[in-house]
Amino acid sequence: MLTKTIKWILIFCIISSACKVNEDCHHMYDCVSDKCEHKNLMPISYYDALGAICVASVSALANASGLGGGPLMTIILIVVFNFKVEEAVPLSQITVFSGTLIGTLMRLHLRHPTREKPAIDYELLVVVITPLLLGTTSGVFLSMIFPVWATLSLLTLVLVWITFEAARASMKSYTLENKEKTLVLKSSINSEEQYNITYVSSDRIAKPLQQILKSDKMCAPPLLTTLLVFIYGYNVLISLMRGSKYFHSIIDVPFCSAEYWVFTGSTAGFSLFLTLLIAIYLNRRCRKKINVGYHFDDCDMIWNFLPCFICVIVSIMAGIAAGLLSIGGGIIMSPIMYKLGLRTEVIVPTSSVLYVLTSSLAAILYVISGHINYYYALWVAGSAFIGSIIGIVGIKVLVNKYKRSSLMVISMTMLLALCTIIVPTYGIIEYTVNSSRDDTKSYCPEE
Repeated sequence: MLTKTIKWILIFCIISSACKVNEDCHHMYDCVSDKCEHKNLMPISYYDALGAICVASVSALANASGLGGGPLMTIILIVVFNFKVEEAVPLSQITVFSGTLIGTLMRLHLRHPTREKPAIDYELLVVVITPLLLGTTSGVFLSMIFPVWATLSLLTLVLVWITFEAARASMKSYTLENKEKTLVLKSSINSEEQYNITYVSSDRIAKPLQQILKSDKMCAPPLLTTLLVFIYGYNVLISLMRGSKYFHSIIDVPFCSAEYWVFTGSTAGFSLFLTLLIAIYLNRRCRKKINVGYHFDDCDMIWNFLPCFICVIVSIMAGIAAGLLSIGGGIIMSPIMYKLGLRTEVIVPTSSVLYVLTSSLAAILYVISGHINYYYALWVAGSAFIGSIIGIVGIKVLVNKYKRSSLMVISMTMLLALCTIIVPTYGIIEYTVNSSRDDTKSYCPEE
């Protein structure tokens, strides 16, 4: 009975395409040339203000823990702002990009809790970004094959799993903090050891070590940052060259043609080869550190073959799940980083950078395709910007006051729990309402 009632309520809310006056259209829509079209931002309505508050609130909770909140942003844009799905998804990417960008800028200066180096793990970023984007592309292909009920079931299982893992990470981090509070503080004599300064008599070893330590003291390691920018630029260029159903390839490759699939396959192979080269470079970099006596943190990744292989495979799987379930790769990668044993103080800023890279790439493609309502993009991006600042400053005050970085993991768990409840529920209701329509999906447009 309840499902039937919800069904009729949603059916009542479906927008009619024909109209004579504005009153013939649903809220947030105006009658333009006998057709209902979404209103302009001005004048700002009650729903615009309510939506901005919802976006700011989700952005505050998400960016406090280094997430983007994309799935909830999309639902807000559909339910409150009343955008169609094809309009809401691009705006959601703009919103996530805005919130995570300010979050990243505010965290660039953060330092590692036990070592004199950036909190952001640039080595992890250069390893996972390409396979994550490659997996996302594959996931989009698979989403055209999977039936809706299977996608919803898998979405629910994945959200339950990452929420459970985040909750476990919260308890583990909280317990670890309790143990650390019982330890006696190190004396000032040993403080130099804490910051990686190791004195050796051999110049052959001392000079390379001092160069590494000098690089660590920078806000961003120059070589790794350059490599990350190159990888990002490469992925943007490949996306523009490949094209999509929404915009034409810059090298005139027809969408879904034989040339398109050859190009997609060859670039995927090259992306994997590029990832292999990066893994080899990090392995040599790590061995060099070991040879000169670099003092690693207990939670640092030691980049030999196995960690590189695990990170690449996990990133591809996370990307596939993200593309298939339309939830964003970062929301899956954050709990995985906890499983890899990284510190909370490292995971949060690293996740924030990862969200900036992936959401900005998606936003660029949507802007090129012309699927962006620019006035509303500024409105929701500004709301996310303000919410992100509030969330980051608020969590920083709480962490400093109570000396518990686990509060960031708890914030992440709360957001994931909301996603686990709201996203599948919305999907089930939407599927129930539209169960009678043709569920056939096709990646390539029909002739």
